[in-house]
Amino acid sequence: MIDPSFFAPVDAKTKKITVTISLIGIFVLLMLLDTMNPSHANLGELTQKDINKKIKVEGKIIEMRRYVTQEKEPMQIVVLQDTTGTQQIILFHEDTILKKEDYIIVIGRVNLYKGKIQIIAEKIIKK
Repeated sequence: MIDPSFFAPVDAKTKKITVTISLIGIFVLLMLLDTMNPSHANLGELTQKDINKKIKVEGKIIEMRRYVTQEKEPMQIVVLQDTTGTQQIILFHEDTILKKEDYIIVIGRVNLYKGKIQIIAEKIIKK
């Protein structure tokens, strides 16, 4: 049997705390949803309003350059092409072996570097 005190009225302070915690939880879930399901984007349609957005793009590698950063870490700059245009993809510590003409899917964040839009890759999937 349910204890009748379970349904007792709640004071205003407890209600405020409950609502605040609920709103914080909803906000956190929305933030996680944004990072878990990046929106699909076309390479030629990225603009400055997309900066810091997590996106998913795909296309063919048409150019590759390998570098070593000042911190002595490997880095690659890949130019990816889809039907709408091209875009630089920056890869740090990438273990996937890539070559020109490979078709890949990239999940990453849009970044602005020296006035140009680029994508900092977080995950690469080779098709």
